[in-house]
Amino acid sequence: HAQNAPTSAPLIAAARRGAWISLDGVKPDGARQQRLFAHLLDLREAGLLNRILLSHDGNGFPSGGPIRPFEALMATFLPHLAEIGFSEAEIEQLTLTNPREAFAIGVRRF
Repeated sequence: HAQNAPTSAPLIAAARRGAWISLDGVKPDGARQQRLFAHLLDLREAGLLNRILLSHDGNGFPSGGPIRPFEALMATFLPHLAEIGFSEAEIEQLTLTNPREAFAIGVRRF
């Protein structure tokens, strides 16, 4: 739930140390989305798009509300990233490359 951080500074610090930054709760719109976009822009400026994971999270099963489909990422979120200047390669990094690398099985040597 890194999208809840009030500023991007701790996210940038963690990503620089090798952590995956999970920006969850992607929804079609709203104030929370603006913070999420701000974090993405800051992480991109820091050269850390390769450490971000995007997720709807529990968006589809809101407490006491109707079930929402898991479509916001593809239907509204990614098109908005393109509108604010994210390239196709950057969007591919966020949606294909990062999840593939984050969930790959491997040995890390320190």
